[in-house]
Amino acid sequence: MSIAAVIGAKDEQDIFFRIGDQTKKWEKQAAQTLLLNKAIEFLSVQKVEHTNNEWQVNQHGHHIKSNMVHQPPKGGGPSLFFAVTQVRFPVGSPAKRMPQA
Repeated sequence: MSIAAVIGAKDEQDIFFRIGDQTKKWEKQAAQTLLLNKAIEFLSVQKVEHTNNEWQVNQHGHHIKSNMVHQPPKGGGPSLFFAVTQVRFPVGSPAKRMPQA
């Protein structure tokens, strides 16, 4: 014997719609909770040092410009902050080479 035969088709339909309404309310609350959790995670990410996209001269006389970049999480991973840096050597300074691996 089906549940519809015991409680009636109208009652079964009412239960179905009430469950659907409760599910929609739960999904809305879950979305708000996820948003707040992501905001809290974002605040806990350490910031990187950078020069606010302005050229500065470091202790070696090199001109450095960097800016902070935010990389949103991929696949639920942590947010990342990193600095994108440009370096200019003063005119007349010997060319610097990266060490060979």
